[in-house]
Amino acid sequence: MKTVLLTALVSLVGILTSVTQAQIIPLTIDSAQSSFTVSLDGVSRSSQLSGTTTIDLQSTSPPSGMAQITDLNLVADDGLSFSFFFGVVRASTAPGDVTLSLVTPGPASTISGNSFNQLGNLLALGGDLFVIDPAGLAGGSQTVDLSTITISPTDFNSISVTQSGNDITISGSFSNSQTSAFGLLELDATFVATGVVPSVLKGDIDMDSDVDFNDISPFISVLQSGGFQAEADCDCSGVVDFGDIPAFIAILQMQ
Repeated sequence: MKTVLLTALVSLVGILTSVTQAQIIPLTIDSAQSSFTVSLDGVSRSSQLSGTTTIDLQSTSPPSGMAQITDLNLVADDGLSFSFFFGVVRASTAPGDVTLSLVTPGPASTISGNSFNQLGNLLALGGDLFVIDPAGLAGGSQTVDLSTITISPTDFNSISVTQSGNDITISGSFSNSQTSAFGLLELDATFVATGVVPSVLKGDIDMDSDVDFNDISPFISVLQSGGFQAEADCDCSGVVDFGDIPAFIAILQMQ
């Protein structure tokens, strides 16, 4: 029976199509190594950053192929205070209130060396800017909803991706500038995020914590459907295709 099943599996080689691996990994922003600088009309203030991000990697062994940051939520841990017109106008934000998030990610690109570029990302500010302006020099005292400020498309250049064991780290920086009610608004962020690549049992396609004949049918289904499952990448090549069949058979034979 075992020989028949394995022979039937091998016979499918001619009809299988390649499937690109896509593994989305959640990461946490390292606030000790991440910072955010906001400049309003030439007055700059900085804050440490916290938050989360996710990266979609084609291959995690080592990080290679296509990569894309699919989500990014940055939070300014510190309050930001500004003064204009010799201190007559003051503006401030509350700690933990200002956010910068990724609304629409730019397209995925290829990792070259250990870094990649992701161009044309659409970002959005969040939070409130509290303005004290008793003389009306800047439109009077008010609360400015930062989400009303449109951020032009932003490029993420040279995003580094490194892995040690199952631990993965990405780091990078980006800048943006545009006009606002208070003059030129400039944003500069540097971030480092860490996470863990989920461990998988190669060959355990039905994910019941062991590898046996019950995994053959779902393995074939993954190969034929064009879907992805990390457990099916038995040769750890970064793609799931007919090249995984010998590795899958070898795993079965060891059981």
